[in-house]
Amino acid sequence: MADKRFSTIFTVVVYAAVAGMLVFGYFETREKPEQPTDSLKTEIVIQGAIKPIGVNMKNVATHILIKDDASVVILDGAGMDLDKYIGEKRVSVRGTMELGPSNKEILRVSDINIAPEPEIKKPEDYNQPVGWDIYKSASVGVSVKYKKDWEIETAAKSFSFKLPEQVENGAVGGAGAGDGVIQLEQKFDIITFEILSSTQSLDNYIVSLNDSTIQKSKIGLDSTAAYKRVLGGKITYYAERESKYIYKISYIPAANKPFDPNRNTFYEIISTLRFIPFATS
Repeated sequence: MADKRFSTIFTVVVYAAVAGMLVFGYFETREKPEQPTDSLKTEIVIQGAIKPIGVNMKNVATHILIKDDASVVILDGAGMDLDKYIGEKRVSVRGTMELGPSNKEILRVSDINIAPEPEIKKPEDYNQPVGWDIYKSASVGVSVKYKKDWEIETAAKSFSFKLPEQVENGAVGGAGAGDGVIQLEQKFDIITFEILSSTQSLDNYIVSLNDSTIQKSKIGLDSTAAYKRVLGGKITYYAERESKYIYKISYIPAANKPFDPNRNTFYEIISTLRFIPFATS
């Protein structure tokens, strides 16, 4: 009797084990959803002239590309030799846009070819491209590169550049019903240069901000010591002059953007900053 009971229990256990293996095998062999991979990233193609990257950004990427509209795109050669394309009037670069260190948008290059020249002649002098000039403010005591079609607002101890930016306002319209054309609203990204009214040293002023994310940096043609602060899309640099003037230099975007060329333009502009003599009264 005991042997029969044992045989029954053993049979039940065997059937349960087989059933378990069948269920496990079913779920293991079911088609699994594809996992996202880097290969699914959207590639873009841009054209322009490749230049060496500034000293301040060599630890971030390898080169920059000056587009036909004079805006700047930061490039990472990803092991490719981009130096041999320096001097070419125009190249076509393919890659994926990624967010690099210090929130800089960087194009990871996957392919590059020499491209035909555009109808509009490309400027040969990188420091003085067509449409750009040097803005000097004796009241603020700085000079920087700027684009001639930007609006400029000035005050006693500050000035601002207004960079045109078209932003979707959520409305849909068009010439005919159902066109589905997204309406764009004209707004401005702002770059400001300001002397702060503070009697503190730069280091003490940074401590008073009580923000542990602030990082040491350098700006300008003379590699002036500075601090960098990032709050959302806003970027601010703080620098000191003659141990008595604290400068606040900010980039304030009109809206959050997945790819913001004006941010890279801001980095390029502050790399040209130079202190100049103040106006004498």
